[in-house]
Amino acid sequence: PIFAADLRTVYGNYGEITNFDQAMRFVADLGVSQRLPYGGEFTAAMISTLVRDVENNITASEGSQIQLGLNVPFLRGVGHVAREDLIQLERDLTYAVRDFERFRRRQLVLVAQSYFGLLRAKQAVIDSTTSLERFRQDFERAQALEEAGTGAQLDTRRAEQEMLSEENRLEDQRETFRVQSDRFKLLIGMPVSEPMDLGDVQDIEAIEAQVELGRYPLLQRSPAMEDEERTTEIALQHRLDLLSRRDQIDDAKRGVAVARNGLLPDLDWNSTLTFDTDPEHYKLGAFEVARATWRSELILSLPLERTRERNRYRASLIDVRRAQRAYQDQVERIRVDVRAAVNGIRLEETSLDIQRRNLGVSDSRREFARYQFYEGMISNRDLFEAEAAWSAARSRLNSAKTSRWNALLDFRLATGTLRVDEDGTQHPPEAP
Repeated sequence: PIFAADLRTVYGNYGEITNFDQAMRFVADLGVSQRLPYGGEFTAAMISTLVRDVENNITASEGSQIQLGLNVPFLRGVGHVAREDLIQLERDLTYAVRDFERFRRRQLVLVAQSYFGLLRAKQAVIDSTTSLERFRQDFERAQALEEAGTGAQLDTRRAEQEMLSEENRLEDQRETFRVQSDRFKLLIGMPVSEPMDLGDVQDIEAIEAQVELGRYPLLQRSPAMEDEERTTEIALQHRLDLLSRRDQIDDAKRGVAVARNGLLPDLDWNSTLTFDTDPEHYKLGAFEVARATWRSELILSLPLERTRERNRYRASLIDVRRAQRAYQDQVERIRVDVRAAVNGIRLEETSLDIQRRNLGVSDSRREFARYQFYEGMISNRDLFEAEAAWSAARSRLNSAKTSRWNALLDFRLATGTLRVDEDGTQHPPEAP
């Protein structure tokens, strides 16, 4: 119900050459209207009027009136058409909730992937620190051999150069970590002034162990990822944006029904019931049932001019086709997203397997090169090359691990199976 109230005061001065009659009129108007569920409107209003003669200070007129009205359509604007505004508002609210949930899931993936980048930056600092310590030891050893007369000056200078290069690389890695940590703070709404060091970030190996224990279901592989057709079917059932596209087809079809109803003639029934007070008695609340009047009318308006309504009806038919094409286009886009996500997981898993083998080969090469160097069989050039190859292989392996996690999150997002509560609790995709 919609309430309305007015209070008005009117001053009147009626001149008659020499005498002036002055009057004050007070009007109080209280009304309420209620739309009916399937068309029409019910109204109720009460009007009270009081007129006072200012010069003589007497009441000139006093009375009240209550009016009840009912308007009911029979053709145009009747039925579910009358509820269309409310229905569409409820649907729009549903779409807004789905859009927010989609944004929330994308934001989770964005934050997680940014954190994985922070993990790689931390691991790069740790690996560079380890390499620097070994290069420093090799330089000290080469320097000692040169002072003892059994080592070449070239080896010493080469060892010193590699040590300085690795020291510069370590500073670059630390700066990279600081920059990425600041960007991560901005992303999660954390003040940039808050300190964040290496100890505040987890290790990649620690997260791997927790994933194996089932701590992070979103980073675990599902058997459904092997079946692309089944995965696409799941995505078509769970993608919230596709559900909205599907519902928008129904909205467009309802729009056709509303526009078609607008072409009908108007056939309305209006009825009013009025109670008032006796004007001969100055009482605002003395309503008399005997003075009640009832008025009823049936109005038929033929549609001689419906150009605008006809154009709106044609546009609604086009909107249905447009909504259907948008739905089919979204279906194909989801198929592309799912295929790319599945292939991305396969690619990252293949890359991870290759990088693990590459690290094993680099580790064996480094150990063998160090053994040959200590036996005097090779120069430190080969040792430094083996050390650099091991460091690069280690970095590529860490990058492959986090890239695989990114691919798994992209898969969950593409299939609509990302399940996270408000408090961050993760659920497997099979959970409701």
